[in-house]
Parts: sequence; C-alpha cells; structure tokens
Amino acid sequence: MQLLPDITVDERYRKLQPLGTQVCSAMNEYMRNIGTNKIVNIKFEDAEYKIEKDSFSGDYALLGKWYASNKLLCGSIVFHGDGTFFAEYDVIENHPKYKQWFIEAITAWGRDDSIKVEPRFIERL
Repeated sequence: MQLLPDITVDERYRKLQPLGTQVCSAMNEYMRNIGTNKIVNIKFEDAEYKIEKDSFSGDYALLGKWYASNKLLCGSIVFHGDGTFFAEYDVIENHPKYKQWFIEAITAWGRDDSIKVEPRFIERL
C-alpha cells in the first residue's frame, strides 16, 4: 500500500484508525497483564499526526506523537507506506516481579493486523 504525498493527514488517519486503535489496545492490555502499578492508557486519537517522507525508502508515512501534560514527548507511532508500523510509549516503571529490571517503554510493531508487543527493559544498577 503506497502512501501518496498528496493524501491528507485526515484521510490517512481515518483509514488507519481501526488498526491504530488495535495497536494501542494491544499495548494497554500487555501492560495490564504484566501487573505494574502504573496505569497505561494509550489512545490512538490522543496523538498529534503528520505525514512525513521516509528518508530511507522515499515512501510517505503517517507519524503520530504522544505528549505528556507537560508537553514532553512520551511516545510515537508510525505507519509506513509498505503497510508496516511501529509504536513505542514510555512507561518508566519498576518491573513488578523482577526487581533487577526497569520497564523503560512498551513497543509494538507489525504489518496490517499482525501486531507484536513487548516491553523494553533496562537493568537496574
């Protein structure tokens, strides 16, 4: 699915909203299942979107960024022109079961409705 440069952000957003909502739900569910004290409630519609050209492939992608209430970037989601996507969202929380690990972020990637989700850990010192 080649994204054309003349497609509007709104058109691309509406087309990808069902998938984007699934991606966010999968990330939220994973965090609930891991059992952290922090409630993660990632919503597709809360990101700010724009269309951006991929410098590597030359395709156009829909890029969304989530910001915290203090206007700091806390996550992003990108839908590439080839149908793949990648999302990450800051968690910044101690792992509830493994005290030597810190959960930095939750990530998701895939193509179409094939969604993979995993946390990104940092070893605590």
